[in-house]
Amino acid sequence: MLPLISVIVPVYNAEKFLDKCIQSILNQTYTNLEVLLIDDGSTDNSISICRKYQMNDARVKVVQKINGGVSSARNIGLLNSKGEYISFVDSDDYLEINCLNILYGALIDNECTISCSSLIYETVEGKRINDFKSVSHDVIFTINNYDMYNRSVYNKLFHKSCLNTKKGPLLFDETLHYGEDALFTIVAFSNAKKIIRLSTGLYHYVIHENSAMQNFSHKSLTEIQAWSKIIKVVSPFSKATREAKAQYSLNSQRILINVYRYRSNETELQTSLLKDVRKYRNEVLKSSHIPVKNKVYFYIFSFNPKVYINVLKIGKKILKS
Repeated sequence: MLPLISVIVPVYNAEKFLDKCIQSILNQTYTNLEVLLIDDGSTDNSISICRKYQMNDARVKVVQKINGGVSSARNIGLLNSKGEYISFVDSDDYLEINCLNILYGALIDNECTISCSSLIYETVEGKRINDFKSVSHDVIFTINNYDMYNRSVYNKLFHKSCLNTKKGPLLFDETLHYGEDALFTIVAFSNAKKIIRLSTGLYHYVIHENSAMQNFSHKSLTEIQAWSKIIKVVSPFSKATREAKAQYSLNSQRILINVYRYRSNETELQTSLLKDVRKYRNEVLKSSHIPVKNKVYFYIFSFNPKVYINVLKIGKKILKS
């Protein structure tokens, strides 16, 4: 018999998407599943939808909790999971019917302990935007030649042996509002024997217009804290450390751009973030994984962010005219 896979789905006010998400999991060609639906204090009809599937399929388990955020919901799922393998699905996303079967097969056939698929991006209306292929062909790698991309926890299958630390089971850091999934994934990668990244798109990622990444919240500053922790995690691996430092500065740049756009009066925050951008500038410029164009943009920004942003605004006006 094939080993049990625990699929953890954090649920919060997802009634519009939940049926499609759950059905895509239960209809998998890989059938030995435990589906953990963790309702994080939903105020809509989500819990009723979860209970419906629990009544009709013995593989479904429902946990209802007080709202505490996606990390706390995933942690409840991890602590209640019984599978030898773990996968995560967000409640507004869904899987290709053979997703888990392909991820498991790739993992076993290549003697890896984590497998990752590419993503299929689409709108809420179901219009496909593109298939994001992080690689043009399947790639096997270890933490020390990891490019620090494809770091979300969804679209992956983890062997449980990778989800342990010296202090106990690997859990999501609930103090982080952003970057918590990157930290979790990279800790798991550092524990993995080998990881395989597939070029095939198996996970449907639904993009919402009001995405938090398109605005600024002070909570987003915790992503910088996440990358500080990641740098410590990968410190035994020289190449991974350099790439993690580069991502620290690149993510600081993205946050600072949003501060200029939405919090132009917060000059002290801008000054502090610019120091974070410049902190590992050399690592960005030396990275073999970052495209030359991105390095040029980063280099200009790191010296004069306001000029960079004004040039972008001018470029957008020219394209519109």
